[in-house]
Amino acid sequence: MVVKVLNARTPRTEFLVGQTVQIVAYGKRTGVYAVLFDGELEYCNRVLPLHSASLGDEYYYQSLPLCIIDAVFSINVKYQSTQNVVSRYCQHFGLRKFRRDRTSIPSREEQESVSALCERYIERGFGVMTEEILDNRQRTSAVNGITKVEAVLEFAATLKKYGIEYFQDIGARQGRCRLIHAAKRCFSAPGLIPVGTAISRSGLSVTVSIGDQSRVSHVQRRGLRSRA
Repeated sequence: MVVKVLNARTPRTEFLVGQTVQIVAYGKRTGVYAVLFDGELEYCNRVLPLHSASLGDEYYYQSLPLCIIDAVFSINVKYQSTQNVVSRYCQHFGLRKFRRDRTSIPSREEQESVSALCERYIERGFGVMTEEILDNRQRTSAVNGITKVEAVLEFAATLKKYGIEYFQDIGARQGRCRLIHAAKRCFSAPGLIPVGTAISRSGLSVTVSIGDQSRVSHVQRRGLRSRA
């Protein structure tokens, strides 16, 4: 249904008054309409500082293991705590956190491999990784969730199994059904958000994120809706 907007319920939607929109949904309990507006892009260009927009540092991690740690530890928390965990890991092992050149992916020789992350777990054990290195005891879920320290290894081991060690390995493999299902099983305990939901600050997206942005991406940054 196409209608003309006569009034706005909030200041954020005042720009729609007098405009013609298409109603695509209606919430009976809330009385709120969802609409499509042809001039939305023009409005965004006018009011948002898109000319100065840029990606955060977390889009430019030096190696894939940091993306894994970031994605897992950002589940259901404020993103600052996630950044702290990644920083502690890098500081303990003397690793570069972000790339020098943000226009290209580091060579394999400049990255830590996923296997190296797994080996650090094997050598030190969950106790040391939890208490001394990552210094974080959070769980993926309050209901039957495993520790995030364990989830990192589960996810890393899955990527390793499918031959994903470096950023360069991601592209052709990320859409494989077996990889997607295997990754989902890492986080399939009751109460967990499934991997494929693409709300990655509150879960992981194997199919979308690590290929296009050379990292495990996010949609939002503040825990659950947290972003990815």
